[in-house]
Amino acid sequence: MSWAEITLLVFGLIVVLLFMGVPVAAGLGLVAMFSAFFLLPAGGGIGYVPWNVSSSFVLTSIPLFVFMGEVFLYGGLSEQLYYGSSALVSRFPGGLLHSNIFSCAIFAAVSGSSVATAAAIGTIAIPELKKRGYDERMLLGSLAAGGTLGILIPPSIPLIIYGALVGEFVGALFMGGVFPGIMMALIFMAYIAFRAKINNKIAPRIEQMSIKESILRAINIWPVVVIIIMILGGIYRVITTPTEAAALGASVALVFTLAYRRMNWQKLWWSFLGAVRISTMVLFIIIAATMVAEILALLRVPADLAS
Repeated sequence: MSWAEITLLVFGLIVVLLFMGVPVAAGLGLVAMFSAFFLLPAGGGIGYVPWNVSSSFVLTSIPLFVFMGEVFLYGGLSEQLYYGSSALVSRFPGGLLHSNIFSCAIFAAVSGSSVATAAAIGTIAIPELKKRGYDERMLLGSLAAGGTLGILIPPSIPLIIYGALVGEFVGALFMGGVFPGIMMALIFMAYIAFRAKINNKIAPRIEQMSIKESILRAINIWPVVVIIIMILGGIYRVITTPTEAAALGASVALVFTLAYRRMNWQKLWWSFLGAVRISTMVLFIIIAATMVAEILALLRVPADLAS
C-alpha cells in the first residue's frame, strides 16, 4: 500500500470510530491494533510503546494537578475564587461576564485542564448569572472561551504531555504559556466590554459595592494566589520539578479546605475519584495515540509525506 492509502485508511478508521461514539482512547487503540496486525509484519514490535510512554516521570504530575483542581472544586475554593474575582472586575462593562474569564484564568493556574476549569467556574457562574438575567449565549460563550485558558496558562496538562514526549523542559514550556494566556484573557474581556457597550441587555447592571467591600471580598482569593506562587515560583526557580510542585500544591490546597472546614471524607473521595478518572483517560489517550504514531513511522508514512 502507498503512504496515501495507509494515511486514508488509518485516519478514516479513526474518524468513523469517533463519529460512532467510541471513546477516543478506545478508538485510537483499536486502530493501532488493527494497523499493527494487518499492516506490519509480526505486529511491528510495538508492544514496548505503552511502557515507554507511561514510565515517564514527568507524567506523574498529571494526576496531582488534576487532584488539586478537584480539591478546589469540591472544597469550595473555586466558589471563593469566583466571588472574590467578581469584586475586582464586575465594575467593567459586561459585569459578571468578566468574572467568568478572570476566574477561569486564575483557576487555570492551579488545574491545568480546560474541562476542569470550565466545569469548576461554570458550576458557580451559570445559575448565578441566569438568575440575574444575563444573555445565555454570552454567558456560555464566556465560560467556553475562559475554559480554553486551562491548557495554556501553566500548569498545563498538554504542555506536560508534550514535554514528556519530546524531552523538552516543562518549566520552559510553562514560561512560554504565561504571556499568551494573559493576552487571550484580556482579549476575551475586551470583547465582552465591547459587546456590552453596544447592547447593554446582554449584561444587566449590578449593584456596585464600595471600594472597602470590594477589597474585603477580593482578599478571599488569597489561598489561590499562594498556591500559584508556590507552584510556578518553584518550577521557574528550578527549586522543584513539576511533579514535586504538583504534590506541594495539592497538599496545600487540601490543607486550606480542611482549615476552612469545607472538606469531608465524601468530598475527598470524589476528589480522588475525579483525579483517577481524568488521569487514566489522559494516559490511555497518550498511549494509544503514540502507538498509532509509531506504526505510521514504521510504515514510513511521515518520511514519504515529507518527501
